[in-house]
Formats: sequence, structure tokens, C-alpha cells
Amino acid sequence: VDALMMGPMDLSLELGIPGELRHPSILAAYDTSLKAAVAAGKHFVCGDAGGPPVAQLVAKGARILLGSNDANYLLQALSQAAQTLDREAWVSAP
Repeated sequence: VDALMMGPMDLSLELGIPGELRHPSILAAYDTSLKAAVAAGKHFVCGDAGGPPVAQLVAKGARILLGSNDANYLLQALSQAAQTLDREAWVSAP
């Protein structure tokens, strides 16, 4: 294991507080996990998908940063593909 990553949405569901990504329980879990990772000499991964603010996590030792989450990346790619298809369909239409 080289790094520890937490999913704030998954954790909120598990804790019974769906979508409350800055709930005190979520923030505490991040803090505890980040401290444990740093103490074990491992990297902590954080991103801009909810949870504590990235700047706070970096200040505490997080070193791998993500710009979003898998669902957002997939939705963005799907939207771009649909726009390209729509644009090309009208260009080549008779």
C-alpha cells in the first residue's frame, strides 16, 4: 500500500448521512485517516469532490491531488462526445 484515498460520498452513505460531505463525522474521519497515513509514511490522496477543503488537507500532509471524481470525469467525457457527434452529424447531413 502506497497511498490512502477516501471517497467522501461513499463514506457519507456508509455513515447514514448521504451527501453531507462536510459533516463533522466526515471531517473527523479524514483527519484521523490523514494522520495515520502520514504517520505510516504513506501518501494521502485528496480531491475536489467534496469532503474537507483541499488546502486544509495539503497543509496537514496530503500529497496526491485529484481534480474531481470518476463520475464527474465520465459525465464530462460523455457530454463532450455528444456535442462532437451532434456537431459532426449536422456538418455531414445532406
